[in-house]
Amino acid sequence: MKRAVFFTAILIAILCITPTADADVTIPSTFSSGTPAIAASVNANFAYLGSVMPAIASSNNLNSISLSAAGKTTLSTLTVNVPGPGYLQLIGHASLGIDHTNGTTSAYNTGISTTAGQFDTNSYRFQSYYAIPSGNPTGAYYVSPSPKAIDIIPSKGTYTYYLIGSHGGGNTGFWYRSNLIAIFFPASLGNISHSLGDIVPLGSPVGDQSLED
Repeated sequence: MKRAVFFTAILIAILCITPTADADVTIPSTFSSGTPAIAASVNANFAYLGSVMPAIASSNNLNSISLSAAGKTTLSTLTVNVPGPGYLQLIGHASLGIDHTNGTTSAYNTGISTTAGQFDTNSYRFQSYYAIPSGNPTGAYYVSPSPKAIDIIPSKGTYTYYLIGSHGGGNTGFWYRSNLIAIFFPASLGNISHSLGDIVPLGSPVGDQSLED
């Protein structure tokens, strides 16, 4: 019994905290010493916290996917169900092996798209490009591309993203251990701002507001 009272006290203390990161985020009910915690109010706080807390999803493809000629292929697919408007931070990663031959330039892209097997319009902003100059010695080369993107989510629904590999020249390249991660931030947490201007959705043909590292 004492343990139950102890954990209840901790729960009430947590629910009494008002977030300070954004003025628009306010827990519906607060409690003070000596005031009973009404079940409906506690449940409302839980429901509210569930609606504003970030959520994460991921997909993994441990298979090796190779391209021996110019073209594009889907490395990993991730579908997320979001509860409302907000932002998705998308993080891709893969291991890329390249069989390079001296005298030939080897070029490969790894990026995030909303179209299977293809890059979106102007999605060069969300790609990790890697090239081996033709003068480099023949041999096997290995890199770990990690493209990133932020997508604007206008409303509740299902959204699908693809990690794309692209062969731009040279010998065979192969991707393995590909994964795609999505972190959802509800719009109720506030707007995102940065020095590059307004964020534009994936696939948008607007200017050169790159979020690529």
